[in-house]
Amino acid sequence: MLWRQPAWSAVSILSLSVGFATCFLLLGFLHFSLSFNRQVPQAERIQLVKYRPNLKSNANWSESSYAPLRDAALRSGLAEQASIEVALNLPLRHAGHLHDARLRAVDPALAAIFSLHAVQGDVQAALTRPEGLALSVSMAQKIFGVMPALGQLVQAGGNTLQVMALLPDPPSNSSLQYRALVGSNSLVWPQTEREKVMNWGLARIWLKLRDNADPARLQAFLQAETDRSSPLAAARLGVMAAALGGRKPVDIALVGLPELYLDPDLEDWGKFQPHGKLSDAYGLSAAGLLIMLLATINYVNLATMRTLQRQREIAIRKLMGAGIGRVAALFLAESILAALLAMALGLGLAWLFQPLLGNWLERDLGSLFNPAYCASALLLAIAVGIVAGAYPAWVALNVHPAQPLANRDSGEKRTGLNIRRALTVLQFGAAIGLVATATAITWQTWYASHADPGFDTTHLHIIGLPGKATAQSRKAFLEALRHEPGVQSAASSLAAVGGNLGDRIFRFYKNGDSPMLSYEAQIVDSAFFQVYGIQPLAGELFSPQRDQGKARGVILNAAALKSFGFNKAEDAVGQTIRNAGREVVLGVAPDIRHHSLYSKAGTIVYEFDDGSASGAWPACVAL
Repeated sequence: MLWRQPAWSAVSILSLSVGFATCFLLLGFLHFSLSFNRQVPQAERIQLVKYRPNLKSNANWSESSYAPLRDAALRSGLAEQASIEVALNLPLRHAGHLHDARLRAVDPALAAIFSLHAVQGDVQAALTRPEGLALSVSMAQKIFGVMPALGQLVQAGGNTLQVMALLPDPPSNSSLQYRALVGSNSLVWPQTEREKVMNWGLARIWLKLRDNADPARLQAFLQAETDRSSPLAAARLGVMAAALGGRKPVDIALVGLPELYLDPDLEDWGKFQPHGKLSDAYGLSAAGLLIMLLATINYVNLATMRTLQRQREIAIRKLMGAGIGRVAALFLAESILAALLAMALGLGLAWLFQPLLGNWLERDLGSLFNPAYCASALLLAIAVGIVAGAYPAWVALNVHPAQPLANRDSGEKRTGLNIRRALTVLQFGAAIGLVATATAITWQTWYASHADPGFDTTHLHIIGLPGKATAQSRKAFLEALRHEPGVQSAASSLAAVGGNLGDRIFRFYKNGDSPMLSYEAQIVDSAFFQVYGIQPLAGELFSPQRDQGKARGVILNAAALKSFGFNKAEDAVGQTIRNAGREVVLGVAPDIRHHSLYSKAGTIVYEFDDGSASGAWPACVAL
């Protein structure tokens, strides 16, 4: 029957396949989000320590916390194992080629916490020996190709490491993502940097609790340890006490591994691993179900019209002895077959468009195409086929043989006609809902792509410099760039505009009798505002033409005026704000987007680069 009516079959099956493909992908994304970290054995016992420094003007929770809390958790007796995780940002070099392996230093206990078992080699040796290195299987293939990776030597940061373990690639829905791991006593992590981190520096801290241990008790213990020993503990008694308003200088909390991905406190924290919003996942799933409903109702209406056209066939079947069950089974079988064919085609479409959706959502959804999920999709197709074929089968059962054989159309009964009218209205309602959803998404996309960042992005390029770059090397690099053909100008800043939230630094400032608060600071050189084409709202900005003998001072952005008690930009120029010393406000710059649209433009104090700052300095080059 489907083969004899190719036009009807193509329309009905293609529309169903689009609905199935969309529903498969969007419901799969919901499953992906809800099952995040669920594959880790005893995931409910694994906790991440997060912290929030309340002295910042825009205090947010962070995935990182004070590294000494690792040892404090073990001392409490409530944690069975603990490990830090620190990004080293060193590429691996082999055979003259550099590879971005996102190298991370961890404690050997991490393997036990996450039940990491080596595919080849010894993971404990790789994380305990100074020259040890553990690679994921995909990273090893990228570096060494078909060569055996175990025992191979690679260079990182001027040191030689030996591959001692190959680890399975982490699932895409895991908060522990790794390509290359070294131990916390590795050669590539210098002792001085390690001591900085362990002396109340920041790191990701993973804990595995003992059986029946209470996370609330451990959280209270870590909070008390922080209140007593952290560098900011004295703030509760000092001049910054008024700014706290009764809060602690730093809040410490634990979040369980199964809840980590959807933790609302960490929605905007993407330094290590992106986080999801449950409302987004449910919203996309609702859109998928809406499309599926639209396709199903469309099929029911088409199948019903075809059933009315087949009244003579139905009448002859009944006269030849076909019973109610036989006629109903025929129409249900046709509907189920059409749904299964549509699902098979829909799975193909989903496979083709999965990379596009994954790129849009910034998630790897390749794991959706597993036997269990595909089998569930086929069961869904059978269910949809039964539901969609139920009404056409009911219409067929109500066909009286005498009327069609006498060339009289038996038509639909009034009840059936009302049902089909209701389905048509529902179909139009679903279509309107789909159009409204698509319009909202398109509108938001247009807004995001046309949002004014506050400067002209045309011909701007960002080059990240190594973390060990000195002031002299940065200056020499910029001078060399300025002499390159096609380079108009170059400037450096401590954090690239549009960079990660984790790249921000903060300074303490106050004005007059107001409490001293922590504000975001952007350290820039004299050419920064010129390269970005930013003009002052009042006063003057740093520039190469400015007399360097003058007081360097600071620049405020427009959002900082209210924070420092100024009514308008002109009122701030020439005023003094306090830091470690006294800084003169040279000018006021307009608000520009240093971060994503998810972050509101907050108070920013621009400081002049005097060559003393360390760390990775991105260079912004205007071509």
